[in-house]
Amino acid sequence: MKITDYLKQETKKFHQISEALVINYIRNMNSEKDYTDL
Repeated sequence: MKITDYLKQETKKFHQISEALVINYIRNMNSEKDYTDL
């Protein structure tokens, strides 16, 4: 396995994790309100 392939894989994983965290954060922020746009 090349280092570049490994980095691409890890970057993809990191982006998926950070996206999920951002979505959860937004949902928590808007928990008192209606968030139909999510």
